[in-house]
Amino acid sequence: MQWHRTDFEDDMDNIMWITGVMDGKTGTRYDTRAEYMNKYFKADEWNCIVSAIEDRFVDTQEQRTALGKMWELKHKGDIESYLLDTETLTYTIRLVGTPWRTLLRDGLSEDLQYCLSTTQRHPQTDRDCVDCVRMIGVPIAQLLMLQNKLSTKDSSSGFKKKNKKRQSQEEEDQREN
Repeated sequence: MQWHRTDFEDDMDNIMWITGVMDGKTGTRYDTRAEYMNKYFKADEWNCIVSAIEDRFVDTQEQRTALGKMWELKHKGDIESYLLDTETLTYTIRLVGTPWRTLLRDGLSEDLQYCLSTTQRHPQTDRDCVDCVRMIGVPIAQLLMLQNKLSTKDSSSGFKKKNKKRQSQEEEDQREN
């Protein structure tokens, strides 16, 4: 498909060529799709066929690579970017249900995992799990950011107070001498 895209003048020529190459289950799948399109008076387009073929046939090496990335993916601060990354990888892996929810939870920090385990209702679907993680993760992330800002502020002001105390003590020592 990638090598012959420009060899034909229009979409119908591309479609006729690719369907002539298809046989077995692939040909049957296309015939079923063509019957559906005719039944509902829809026009077949080259982009739609390419999309359907790419959805049907996935590169297993790409899936393995994405699964490895998903195992290594960990939540680091921003819950929304973590959820977006997991959903992007999930689209490639095509992982759903309990295994996907387990990978999603395993990538969370221990604090978020604990808060997620204490929820009243345990999510039964993937969408519910994402919503629950978002509902718990966003406020906790904001709280942790606030605590970090306050601790940074306190430690820097504490350092200044110590310096002022040292300076005043040194000044007193100099006066005594």
